[in-house]
Amino acid sequence: MPDIDRRTYKPERDITRVLPIQGKFPRELSSQIGAFALAKEIQAWWHNRGFTQVRAWVPDQAPLVSSRGNIYPVKTNLVRGMPPKAPNAGR
Repeated sequence: MPDIDRRTYKPERDITRVLPIQGKFPRELSSQIGAFALAKEIQAWWHNRGFTQVRAWVPDQAPLVSSRGNIYPVKTNLVRGMPPKAPNAGR
């Protein structure tokens, strides 16, 4: 599993750090389409850094209902914010 050196990480060079703006408002990530796009971006972000075991998905369930509308959750297999260990790690 690759190790990320936090001393050499430069957030300004990370293209996934900045969300694209559509018009005057940030894009909607809580809709179903936005949730699928966010899941794809999360997975791509980790895969680009060598962690191909990371998965992100939108569960097949009814959206969460709030006073602001429906919210579609995005789930990942991250453990405390870090990628899971590869099945053959340490062998």
